[in-house]
Amino acid sequence: MTTADQLAEDLEPNTSARDHDESAEFQEPNEFIENLQKDLTKWMQGFRHFKRLFDRDQSKLTPIEKSLNELQVALRHLEQNIEIPELCLQINPHIQQIVDAAKSQNRKPKPEDLGTLGQDPEFLASLSNGVVEWIKAIQKVTNMDRDPSSGTALQEATFWINLEKALNKITTLHDSIEVITTLDVLKAGKRFHVTTSFESDTGLKEKLTTAIDYNVLMKDLPLSELLGASDLDSLRQAVLNIFNVFKKLRNTKYPVKRAMQFFNTISADLCEQMIQVVLCCCCLLIF
Repeated sequence: MTTADQLAEDLEPNTSARDHDESAEFQEPNEFIENLQKDLTKWMQGFRHFKRLFDRDQSKLTPIEKSLNELQVALRHLEQNIEIPELCLQINPHIQQIVDAAKSQNRKPKPEDLGTLGQDPEFLASLSNGVVEWIKAIQKVTNMDRDPSSGTALQEATFWINLEKALNKITTLHDSIEVITTLDVLKAGKRFHVTTSFESDTGLKEKLTTAIDYNVLMKDLPLSELLGASDLDSLRQAVLNIFNVFKKLRNTKYPVKRAMQFFNTISADLCEQMIQVVLCCCCLLIF
């Protein structure tokens, strides 16, 4: 078999696997991404072999190789994302009605807009129960955490970045006119226990402050460079860049113990990526 024939065979799609996937009724997202990563890895090995044989000046195909590396990193991001629930705080229809009416009159809504309904015990109890559900829903997000010694460094960084985004969205809901009006009605009805709980027990401000602080480090860590490195030189440069960004650790409140665990996962990721790079280089030398 010639080199060209071998390359063509390496790049040939796996039809049996494809037929199996087409016949399957459903494939879990993580399983699909994992299979896609395996196929992409095979294609990249074949592509690098092709580049070595036919792109002598190592320049014409470099942009394509860079795009393939970026795609591979993007797939890892998808696989390693920790899902953070999307919140939607249910607003009582009567509250929404007076908010809309006040908005059309270019003024702020007030409890008196409800009339006698604002003093109705059953209505106030219903509003209180709704606020309790808001508290529980928000706490599901603010109580989220992960073990930095498990998984990968990308999971740790992605978790805090995504958590900050989610908490910012929740803060927007928290400060919305509908929520504020609901609390004002409950305060006017002397239901202070539930309003105080909503303002102090969700842990929203504290968790957001923590996420913002940690992301001083996480947002700039070039983990994608590490995971997308295709040779030892780019791997070395990625490590140097990570060490430079890690200097920001002293400017954060990221716990020392957690930082040590995080650094261990980065080291494990480095070893894994180094093995992949070396194996790829060996494959190129063999062919």
